[in-house]
Amino acid sequence: GTASGRVTVTERFQRRNGSLGSRIAVLHDRYERGPNGWLLATRRYEQLD
Repeated sequence: GTASGRVTVTERFQRRNGSLGSRIAVLHDRYERGPNGWLLATRRYEQLD
């Protein structure tokens, strides 16, 4: 079987020059069921800002 999932991520980071930044993204995942359970088959990163 297959399944899909989605999660929203907020990343906060510090640049090399010391300034702070952030971004919001969505991870779009597709899973496949194998003999040992569910495995992540693909992941697409969509940056929102």
